[in-house]
Amino acid sequence: MSQRRFRRFIARATVCVCALVAAASVQFLEPPSVSAQTDAAVVWIVVVKEHGVGNPTLVQPYLDRFVAIAAEHNGWADAKGQYYNDRSAAEAFVQTHHPHYGIFSLPVFLALREKYNLNVLAEVTVSLTGGGSTI
Repeated sequence: MSQRRFRRFIARATVCVCALVAAASVQFLEPPSVSAQTDAAVVWIVVVKEHGVGNPTLVQPYLDRFVAIAAEHNGWADAKGQYYNDRSAAEAFVQTHHPHYGIFSLPVFLALREKYNLNVLAEVTVSLTGGGSTI
């Protein structure tokens, strides 16, 4: 994929998401599960675009590239991302992997913010979606 197409994808992904949040919660302070212990060194990023166009199989390669760039930029030894277009599947992932960061569509963020004590890290207003969006 060309650099230009990748940047266009990132711009479109930015428009599609509504909240970039840290997925941290008191619930995550409980002893980690066995699978979470093996993932301790991995910085996990979950992306949830509920009722999004397309499917996770098509989005995942772009997310993998985005996460690789974020890992390089932030000096993370290992980072992985997972895309979901279904809230219940995303919640199962959150409970299993305890991700460090998340990008959520607004309805998902509003539904999960209290349960997981999510904090907004950044906000961007974009007019390409027919109105403002927040990251």
